[in-house]
Formats: sequence, structure tokens, C-alpha cells
Amino acid sequence: MFKRRKKNSVLNLRVTRKKNAGKILRFSAKGGSSKFVVIVIVAVVLVAAGWFLNLYIHSSPYFNIKKVVISNYYFYSKEDIIAASKIKSGQNIFSVKLDEIAKNIESIPNVAFVKVRRQIPKTLYIKVYEREMIAQIESGRFYPVDEKGIILEPIMNTCKKDLPVIKGLNVSGFIPGQQVKDPDAEIALRLILCTLDVEVRPYVSPESVDVSDTKEVRMLVAPEIITRFQKRNFDQKIDKNISRLVKIIKDYETKNERIKKYIDLRFDRVPVL
Repeated sequence: MFKRRKKNSVLNLRVTRKKNAGKILRFSAKGGSSKFVVIVIVAVVLVAAGWFLNLYIHSSPYFNIKKVVISNYYFYSKEDIIAASKIKSGQNIFSVKLDEIAKNIESIPNVAFVKVRRQIPKTLYIKVYEREMIAQIESGRFYPVDEKGIILEPIMNTCKKDLPVIKGLNVSGFIPGQQVKDPDAEIALRLILCTLDVEVRPYVSPESVDVSDTKEVRMLVAPEIITRFQKRNFDQKIDKNISRLVKIIKDYETKNERIKKYIDLRFDRVPVL
């Protein structure tokens, strides 16, 4: 009697478990469906809200550009820069492409690069970085150039006194914004750039660089000292030669003596006259 009841109780327990398992499964399926529906509704609401927000900020007059602040410009006027930027009055601040504005302004010959940023709701800030004149090419007229050999404005009929003159280039008719691609021009600019170093400038102040000779470069240094460099392997030797030049001039100044004619850096043992 006792054993039979035990079997029946075990059997009842198994049946009860199976029934309960079915209920749990049905409950889980219903709960999963509800959560999925909620997620879909929330996603639709967020997408719709984003679409309406985007539509609002791109069409509302509240975000129309009212002010353009330009800084760091010297050669060009504010009006020149705004005209080059192609920004339209009343244009939506979110519809303008900042990289496109910068690219438009950088098309001006004397501009190296530009930074543009928005200040919501109505202001654009433009910072201009202009090219620096380091020399002028003499070729019928005088063409100012930056360190990369870009022709700058203004092209001059007379020499600008505070800029070294590059002589001997067999080219003419340069256009502002155009890069001078000539090996001799590159040599001259490399030489002039070396003299702009803070440790070199106090001793070497170039007035002109002549590249007309096929084998050598001549640089006229104040006061009327001709320095001569070999064109062959120029880049490999320029730093060493400039150091030698500075040392020679410093030594003569220490002795309170004056170099009368030239310093010839084409040789290991430098002739100084």
C-alpha cells in the first residue's frame, strides 16, 4: 500500500512538472513578443523625432548665418576673403560645408590654409594663414615667392629691398598662385631658407642668389661678400657649408677683420679673400 502511493505521487509530480513547463514556455513567448513590439515602437519614434529635428534646424531662420568673424589676415581685406569663401547672406549654418569654405579661400594666391568653425546659432569663425614672402625672382619683373616657390601677390616692377633676389632663372610670365618648378629655383630657395635659421641670421644676410651658372651658385651677403657653392650634391652639403660660412664670418668678426671679396665654399679648404 505504501509503495503504490509512492509510485502514484512520483507520477503525479512528473505530470505536474510537464504542465508547468508548458505554461512557462507559453509565458516566455508572450513576454518576448511584447518586448520586441516596444523596441520597434521606440525605434520608430526616435527616427521620426530625428527626422523632424533635422528638418527644423535646416529650415528654421533661427539658424541662418548673421555674422562672419575673420581673423589673422593682413594682405587681403575682409571683403576679399568673404567674396572668395562664397558664403551667401542668410545661408543656414548647418547647410554650409566648412571644408568647402576653407578650400575656396585657399584658392587665393597668398593664402596657405584656412580654419573654419561654427558657433551655433548664427556665427562662422574663419582664421586665415597667409603665405610668407621669403624672396623675389627677378625675371623681367619681380615675383615674390614663399618657401615652396609659390608666386605671391603683388608682382612688382621694382625690387623690394628687404627680400633677397633670385637671379638667373630662364623663365618668365609667372602667375600668382603658380608654383615655380625649376631645379635652380629650388636650390636658391633652399639656400635662402637656411639663412633664416635663428643661429645663422645674425651673421648671414643674403641680398641675392645667382643660379645662372651651370656648376655653381653665388650668394651675395652683406656687406658685399660673394659666397660660392657647388651645385653638384648641393642638398647633401648645404647644411655643412652654411655652418662653415657662419664660423668663418664669426672668426673674422672676433679678429675685428673684414672679408674683402668672397668666401669660396666649393672646396674643403675654404679660400677667403
